[in-house]
Amino acid sequence: MEQDTTAVNTSENFRTEVNPSDHPKKRCANGENAEHPGKRQKLLVPSESFANVLRDMQSLDNADKTWTRPVIPPSISDIVFQCTDIVSGSNGSGIMLFGTTQEENSVLVRIKDYMPCFYFPAPIGLIDSDLQPLADYLNRLLAEDEEIKTISIVQKRTSARGKEIPYLKFTVNCKAASMKTVGILENGHCSYKDLFNSPDNAVQHDIDLRCSFISDTSVTICPLGRVQKTNNVVIQL
Repeated sequence: MEQDTTAVNTSENFRTEVNPSDHPKKRCANGENAEHPGKRQKLLVPSESFANVLRDMQSLDNADKTWTRPVIPPSISDIVFQCTDIVSGSNGSGIMLFGTTQEENSVLVRIKDYMPCFYFPAPIGLIDSDLQPLADYLNRLLAEDEEIKTISIVQKRTSARGKEIPYLKFTVNCKAASMKTVGILENGHCSYKDLFNSPDNAVQHDIDLRCSFISDTSVTICPLGRVQKTNNVVIQL
C-alpha cells in the first residue's frame, strides 16, 4: 500500500507534496510519474495562509484610490513651504522654486527679477558717477537682446581670510550678456576713460544661476522656507 507524506518548507508559505513512488529515475521528462501515467507531482502549492495574503492584496488593489486636492487659500500674501527643487528660467534669468506646503498643496514660485551677476575688480579712479555711463558704453558693445541692467560698487573678499576690496557688481539680463561683458573686460577691450588697461579676472561669472541664487538668498532644497508675494514674485498653487 502506498503512503503519502507531506513536507512543508521553512517559510510556511508553500506546501510541497511528495510521493515516495516518484523516484527521480522513474519520472518522465514531461513531469508525469512513469509508473502512474497522467499523474503529475504537485510542487509549490500555495498554503492557505499565503492564499489569504493574496486575497487581501487583491482587495486593497480594488479599494478606492482617489486623492482629494487640499483646499487652496482664497488669498496669498506669503507662504511657508518645503522647497524640493530650484530651476533657472529658460531665458537665462529668473528662478522657479518647486515645493509642497504642510497641507500638501503643490507650490510653484516664480521670481522674475533675479538675474545673473558677476564681479570685476574696480579700477582705481572709478567713482559712483561713472557707473551708469560705463553701463551705457558696454551696452553699445552688446547685442540688442543683451543688456547690463546695473553696475554697483561693493566690498568683496575672494577668500575667507582675504581683505575686502572694491569690486564692480554687474547685473545682466541673461547669461550671454554676462559672458560677453566678461570677455570685453578681461581682454582689455573696454576703453572707458582708459580705466581698464590693466588685465584682471572676473569673479563668479561662470556660476550657474541656480547656485548663485542659493548663495545670495540662503534658500536650500528640502528645509521649510517662507516666500513673500510681491510684484516680481508670483506664487502658484
